[in-house]
Amino acid sequence: MIAPSQPQKFRRGWIFLFVRWAAAALILGLLLYLLPLAPLRSALSRVPLTRFLAVLLIYLVALTGGIAKWHTVVNAAGAQLKFAASAECYTSGLFGALFLPSIIGGDVARLAVGISRSPRPAAVITGNVADRFLDVGAQLTLVSLGLILLPGSLPAPLQAPARRVLIAGLLTAVVLFSMVLILSRPLLRGRSIRFRRRLAQLRHAIRSVSRRPNRLLAGWLLGTSVQGTY
Repeated sequence: MIAPSQPQKFRRGWIFLFVRWAAAALILGLLLYLLPLAPLRSALSRVPLTRFLAVLLIYLVALTGGIAKWHTVVNAAGAQLKFAASAECYTSGLFGALFLPSIIGGDVARLAVGISRSPRPAAVITGNVADRFLDVGAQLTLVSLGLILLPGSLPAPLQAPARRVLIAGLLTAVVLFSMVLILSRPLLRGRSIRFRRRLAQLRHAIRSVSRRPNRLLAGWLLGTSVQGTY
């Protein structure tokens, strides 16, 4: 079987790029056609141009920070992605989160693009999971800072339920982690060599992430900054 030549690959790349931009233009056109433009135009006219540009610039900076965070974490797992490819993966995830059902839709779109671009798919999956944990950690950090700086901000009727939810979450995490440690060997017993090979790749990616705590710290700081900006 003859591999496609370089001009054919170049031509296919341009065709794929054209189709993608055409699909984006079609979706934007449908939104402009279906949405009522009069209320949108009226709302935008009340926003000063300088404020609109400032908010847009802040959003783009936060988006760039999110891309840098995801790029740092997945490459810490050994994904070997360039920044442009990481930007494509991250924006694909945003598109999926907007137009696909549930939050998982964004992760599916992000992983689909990342796995197709990376020579190590297991590293992309592991890095994306670690990125999600960093997002949760960033949100918990912001919530904790808010409760520490403003201790009376949470209404009194909600303080006891919030404490119970926090304790239940910690207990659930401990139970799940214990179950993984206890059931790992029985579940792996009798599995095929192909399954074990994929599991070994996943384990290697997890070890690669754990050996780079400085990158995880940088990802957590970027995630906290991005979440705080939003």
